[in-house]
Amino acid sequence: MNLPEHYLKAVMVPLMASVLAFMFPFANAQQCNAPSNDKQLKVEKYVISKYKLSSLADVILTEAKQANDACFWLLKFEASSPKREIAVYLSPDGNYLTPELNDTRIDPQIEENRIRKQNADSLLVGISPEVGRKDAPVTIALFSDFECPYCKRFAEMLEKDYLPQEKNHIRLLFKNYPLPMHPWAMAAAEMAECVTLQKPEEFWKVHDFLFQSQSQLTAANLKDTVARFVAANIAIDQEQYRLCVDNNLAMGLVRKDADLGQKLGVKGTPSIFINGVFYSGAKDASQLRSLVEEAMNGGGRSVPFLPVGTQGKGQPSGRNSCGGEPLAQSKR
Repeated sequence: MNLPEHYLKAVMVPLMASVLAFMFPFANAQQCNAPSNDKQLKVEKYVISKYKLSSLADVILTEAKQANDACFWLLKFEASSPKREIAVYLSPDGNYLTPELNDTRIDPQIEENRIRKQNADSLLVGISPEVGRKDAPVTIALFSDFECPYCKRFAEMLEKDYLPQEKNHIRLLFKNYPLPMHPWAMAAAEMAECVTLQKPEEFWKVHDFLFQSQSQLTAANLKDTVARFVAANIAIDQEQYRLCVDNNLAMGLVRKDADLGQKLGVKGTPSIFINGVFYSGAKDASQLRSLVEEAMNGGGRSVPFLPVGTQGKGQPSGRNSCGGEPLAQSKR
């Protein structure tokens, strides 16, 4: 088939340029010098001031590498309080920082699709508690905290209003994201995972119990209360469960979920990814249904949301918040 010359110039040439730039980003790279130690320290001090960190002891430079063929450098820092990753791009002259670097040679839709697939693939690594069809066209990954009341409302919405009609059309993965301000959330996540290690399908019983008992649970009574529930309702090796809890054997699984969430841009709970597209803040069943329908059609767009049960009210927001942000789709 012979394509018109104007079509080749207007469509195919730019498209091929985008693909080549994506595949070979440093093909025409000039010799770039890494920022000096003094420059990196200057950037580190700027990051501390900009992001209101306490001191140099609160931040570690974890990665420094050339970001593109224009000699921008990617600098990644890990802050410890609260724990988070901060990434900035340093200009070639060493005087300017930007949190995002867009290459006009790459079609933004190609880049968005790449990030979406990368996110979706990373969320499928490992074993997570799940419901629904493994071969479903849409996968929802939910980052949740057992002590967060908004997560409880979201779980109730899923159980009562969404999953009964939709679980045969989607795959739902549960990811732990215990927030540092919640005194017993981490321990609860570990206890649920200790059950998962023996019988993955029994996780959801502990999940439901923790949310249903949320208002009665405390850091002091959590261990005994959950142990009694597990002994009475779940047919697993109780001694093995006790050893798992006492020795924090499931801590690694919980931290793996939380670290993945931070890497993918999760800042609060509940947060969800739908086929790799990140949404922050809880949604009601109708809003979630519309997002899933879009995902089935290959879409994903910005939609304003409020946490379940807070329509018309104020809501908490910010990093590591319970209730998320009045978000829409993230670009991460």
